[in-house]
Amino acid sequence: MDLGPDARASSPLAIFLRFLRFGLQAWGGPIPQIAMMHRELVEKEQWIDEATFRRVLAVYQAIPGPEANELAVYFGYRRGGRLGGLLAGLGFLLPGLLLCLVVATLYVHHGSSLPGIDGLLYAVKPVVIALILHALIRLARNAFTNDALAHVGIAAGLLAGLAELNFVFTLLGLGLLYYVARRASRPALGLAPLGLVSLALPTLPTLLVLFLFFLQVGLFTFGGAYTAISLIQEGAVARFGWITNQQFLDALALSSLLPAPLVIAGTFVGYIAFGLPGALLATLGIYLPAFAFTLLAHEPLSRLVEDPRTHDFFDGVTAAVIGIIAVTLVHLTPPAFPDALSLVLGVAAFAALRMFHVNVALVVLSAAALGVALDLVGVV
Repeated sequence: MDLGPDARASSPLAIFLRFLRFGLQAWGGPIPQIAMMHRELVEKEQWIDEATFRRVLAVYQAIPGPEANELAVYFGYRRGGRLGGLLAGLGFLLPGLLLCLVVATLYVHHGSSLPGIDGLLYAVKPVVIALILHALIRLARNAFTNDALAHVGIAAGLLAGLAELNFVFTLLGLGLLYYVARRASRPALGLAPLGLVSLALPTLPTLLVLFLFFLQVGLFTFGGAYTAISLIQEGAVARFGWITNQQFLDALALSSLLPAPLVIAGTFVGYIAFGLPGALLATLGIYLPAFAFTLLAHEPLSRLVEDPRTHDFFDGVTAAVIGIIAVTLVHLTPPAFPDALSLVLGVAAFAALRMFHVNVALVVLSAAALGVALDLVGVV
């Protein structure tokens, strides 16, 4: 890729600091994060033109991984080559990662002794359920473009919820099945080794299992952070038993307060399960594909996504993801609503998101403040 004289003139330090600032402002999920980069780097400074931005965004929305972080890596790559891409991605990730480690440490070592923490978790957990439900409805509307894809989603939910089939086999199998049904030809996607890795996980050392599991999560987060949440819950809670469902919900609630993609909850889960080494390996596993896809394989991936022969496979996987998210929602909902007040909070959050289109960060932070206040006055 031709970086151009302007791009080559940018120093690595300048790129890192620029995206570190973006990372410090990365509240509210991928939409405001992407809008922030678009406003500054496309509209104001014209690092790339609008048509290129839309094409690149479409690629990162079609492949796995947190698309805001992938875009940060891409912009850094355009400005300063592979080193620029690496530093841009690290800068965007670093604030959320460091804050997550601090919060996870406080949660594990001090827990309910922190002032207001019980109220904060009480109020934010129903909001997390509202966020997932809101995202599920939006994703389902985009994914279920025909009856067959809706059936794929239902099948994925049944396989995940009743048969408890590993998500790698569920997503690969249903994606390939839909591909074959639509194309009636032999798929050549080269993803079978991931299934073999998944089968071998229980026989490997624990921290290596943790890393490989989160690497699989990073490779299958079609549809964004809410997919990752579902895959982490399926593995860390149901399959391996590293943490409890209640701890996982706490991790989601606290991670939602941070300026980072919600997949940072994987870092939180890794810390709860295995301390700092677990947190760092979980982070590496989830984010490694996002960096590698952009720095090493952007052009081939662009061609792959634009190739109509692959669309059916991606459509099938995305539809299957919806079923898995729905099962996760079923598992997480009961502990998030212990009483009528929590139900009111969840309904209010859903209405704010769905009907009034309130910013996600504002909804979450408002719930956190309310929860702390309720705790301090002894209501919860």
